[in-house]
Amino acid sequence: NGKFVPDIERNTNIKGIFVTKNISQKIRSKKIFQIIVSDPKWYFFTLYNYFTIQNQKTTKSIISSSAIISPSAIISNKNVKIGSRTIIEDGAIILEDVKIGKDCIIRSGSIVGSNGFEYKRTSKGVLPVKEDGVLYIRDNVEIGANSVIVKGFSYRNTIIGKDTKIDTLVNISHSVHVGNEVFIGSLTAVSGSVTIGNKVWIGPGSNISNSVNIGRNSEISIGSNVIKSVPDNQRVFGNPARIIK
Repeated sequence: NGKFVPDIERNTNIKGIFVTKNISQKIRSKKIFQIIVSDPKWYFFTLYNYFTIQNQKTTKSIISSSAIISPSAIISNKNVKIGSRTIIEDGAIILEDVKIGKDCIIRSGSIVGSNGFEYKRTSKGVLPVKEDGVLYIRDNVEIGANSVIVKGFSYRNTIIGKDTKIDTLVNISHSVHVGNEVFIGSLTAVSGSVTIGNKVWIGPGSNISNSVNIGRNSEISIGSNVIKSVPDNQRVFGNPARIIK
């Protein structure tokens, strides 16, 4: 998109770009290597997928001897680590690239470490983008039944802070950072790259839009749709959510 040309020229970290011929003519900087193609998005994310596969490292999964694993749970045999005294209940699924701390509980039917909802519309059709990050679940976390937590994407892993409690049927998308002692009510959906501070309460049925920040000690009241960042120590409610006294 041509609107990004000023950003490209200001950002000295950018060394090369995929670009259409028309937009290429608008770029004055001679320091940026240009690869002129018909569909930059398709070329970029195809290359991204290629490098993700090439750079993938595989290690054998490690499960603490004191962990309690249900016979019906499914745990990937690679790139998983489960800490001491952690409980994995019936039917829970632990996919690869998941690191779970000690004293955690993964309730029945939950899926942790799944791929996120990342697709690109291109001239060659819809292109799925491979998730290449990790899901870190810190100590003393509880994941409620039938919840889904997606692993990280690109440079940003998914992190669930220690002592956080997540209710049933919660969806947490890729690259979300959840602080310590956060309580998330059932049927909540947290979109990608959200940052949630420590000791936040999120009421049941809430929706958090992508890339917003929720300040520490804040409260999201039941059924709220949060589309803008929330400062520390605030209570919000509504659709869209607004600060209330």
